[in-house]
Amino acid sequence: MNKQENSKAVPVDSLNIQKMTFETFLEKFRARMKAVFHDRADIDQMATKRGMPPFVMREMMSLNPLAIGIPEEYGGRGCRMEENIALLAEASYESLALSLTLGINSALFLQPVAKYARHEAKAPVFDRFLNKICKPRLPKKMGSIIFRELNTGQA
Repeated sequence: MNKQENSKAVPVDSLNIQKMTFETFLEKFRARMKAVFHDRADIDQMATKRGMPPFVMREMMSLNPLAIGIPEEYGGRGCRMEENIALLAEASYESLALSLTLGINSALFLQPVAKYARHEAKAPVFDRFLNKICKPRLPKKMGSIIFRELNTGQA
């Protein structure tokens, strides 16, 4: 059995995300990164290839780390910038690709939605991030944003 087959991600219930202390959440995040990047796979081998194997994102996202960028009234941790920065710092120690993925989704998608979107748009977006990420049969959700310069191509 190879390293990738001997470990399965165990989702953290999104409702527990609000109840656990941030320190507890970070401990779980660190432990999952150790399991993914050191126990289950060889971090040095992963660093030589472009991108991340699918199991990395699947297992890391099962902890619902993007709940940090979702307001409490929508089931998240409350959009506390200090928590977001601490999470990204922890992720950076193991994987810049993971840290960038989390940071981009948070800073360029979740934070603007939390700040500027209408309530009727926020609820379904945040629900997809919190609930469908942990359910294996549903598609995983991540944010995206498109930047476009005026008068430079198709609309």
